[in-house]
Amino acid sequence: MVTSARDRSGTPALEWIASGLGAAFAVVILLYLVWDGVTASTPAAITVEAGGAEPVEDGFRVPVKVRNRGGEAASQVGIVGRILDRGREVQSSETTFDFVPGKSERDGALLFSVDPRRNTLEIRATGHQKP
Repeated sequence: MVTSARDRSGTPALEWIASGLGAAFAVVILLYLVWDGVTASTPAAITVEAGGAEPVEDGFRVPVKVRNRGGEAASQVGIVGRILDRGREVQSSETTFDFVPGKSERDGALLFSVDPRRNTLEIRATGHQKP
């Protein structure tokens, strides 16, 4: 039986290196999926951050960033903003984020007719549901 040069010399070193890198990559992906599956069970943890008020045509826009630091998703995330003058509510605005996946953030805005820069602005999450 006649053997080729490839059979006599064995597998080329470059092929071994490529196989090793592929196997290492597969192990890393598998470990990440296991880790993500274990940590994804933490409940939704919603935080809200307000940006600076911006004048718009009909009043003022306050950008808000909603973060979900938990592993589980949240739906129907309610956000309320209140403008207070010496502790008395002058105006409120509400919005709802349909869906905020785990470990993510979403942007939105609250709209006011009263200038929030002249008073105290209070923003908070009011609640959410499990999708």
